[in-house]
Formats: sequence, C-alpha cells, structure tokens
Amino acid sequence: MVPQEISPAANLTISDNLFLGREVTKNRFFVDQKKMDYEANEILESLGIPLDVTLKMSEVSVAKAQLVAIATAVSNYAKVIIMDEPTTALTEGEVEQLYKIIDTVRARGIAIIFISHKLDEVFTVADEITVIRDGQYVGTKDVKDVTKDELISMMVGRDMSEMFQREELPPSDEVVLEIKDFCRKGHYQNVNFKVHKGEIFGIAGLVGAGRSEIAEGLFGYRPAESGEIYIHGQKVDIHTPHDAMEHKIGFVTEDRN
Repeated sequence: MVPQEISPAANLTISDNLFLGREVTKNRFFVDQKKMDYEANEILESLGIPLDVTLKMSEVSVAKAQLVAIATAVSNYAKVIIMDEPTTALTEGEVEQLYKIIDTVRARGIAIIFISHKLDEVFTVADEITVIRDGQYVGTKDVKDVTKDELISMMVGRDMSEMFQREELPPSDEVVLEIKDFCRKGHYQNVNFKVHKGEIFGIAGLVGAGRSEIAEGLFGYRPAESGEIYIHGQKVDIHTPHDAMEHKIGFVTEDRN
C-alpha cells in the first residue's frame, strides 16, 4: 500500500528507504551499501524516476517521496498495489510521470487499486470503476460503459439535474485585509491583493509556486522580509503567530499532522 500521507525515514537515504527492513547484506551481517545503491538506482530508472539514491529523504520533496514509496511497493514484488490518492501532492508533470509508472506496473501483470476524488484521473487510469457512497457499495462499471455524469449520479445518489443551485451574493465594498508589496526572497515577490468582507479569496498555483509561503508570511510563521499588511485599513506588524492571532487571523496548516 502507498498511503496518502507517507512517513519516510527522513534521516536515511532514498536507497535505504527502498530497502528498509530487507537490506542487502554481505557475509550475512554487514549492509552492502554499494550494491543497495546500485539496485535502488536500477529500480528507479526502470520506472522512469530520475533521482540520486544517495540523497537523504529529508532533502526530497513530498512529491518525489511519493514516487519513491510507489517504487518501494513495486520492488517488493507486490501482486496488488493500493494507491491512496497518490496525485494529491504532485504537479501536472509528475502526474504524467505517475501515469507512465502505472502503465509500466500494469504491463508487469501487477493489479492496482487506485483511490481518487478526481474523475479525470479515474477515467485516465482505470479499466473498471467501483463507487462507494456513505460506506456502502453502490456499483461497479467498466470505464468504457459509463459517462462522467452517470458516475457523478452514482456518487451523489441523485440525478445531475437535481443538483443544488448556489446563491450568488455580491461581496461587500469593505476591505478587511490588504497586502502591499509582500516579499520573501526565493519564495514570493511583490505580492499585492485585497480581501473584502464576506469574500472567499483563493490563492492558486503548482507545488512550489509560493502559495503556502504567502499564507505562512501572513500568519507570522515565516514572516515576509518586506511589504505591508493592512487590517480594516490600519497598518499592522505581524512577525509571529501570536501577532496574527491578536489581529484575529487563524491558520490551518497544509501539513495535517
């Protein structure tokens, strides 16, 4: 199983993690690091994952660690691999790479259970789809025999024509929060925006684009190096999370643990 939230041994290398609990040894007692690195490199190359196996897992992004976890499952000679939302932390390019890995694994006769909320992924990857709703089995369909709308109806338990309409409410003219020329070297540069009362304001981007870092700067967890923050038109200084909470700013971190 490749869980959604992987827990690699951060202080060990990629090859050490690949062979954790089944280390390659010489003379029965000593770890053969050279052979282990060689075999780990062979495994990753065969799956199209270009990584330096001597890197520590602490130096590898969450997305790359996810690919290592998949490679570990494959190298264990598994007959069935369960992937629990494997694309959550991956960029578009890495998702394409994952699809290639899945094709490679499938060609080896390995079965894959692919769990996902994203319908486009399911239609791209799966041969057969099973829908679960409220902990109950709803049904199984061949991908070629079901449309996206039919699948959504199975998931929500009603016809798509009965979907609830969302009421559109115009945002207030009152500006609650304003950011001017927010900067933190290497992470984000000259960020400016206003958030109005009653408005849901979204920040979008790929992994590494700086979305989380902007939020951390606003909350004073990793403060911005320059720029100004205004709350209800008043300039404020936020250097710590305590400062942010004093101004009624709450923060839900991306790391749920």
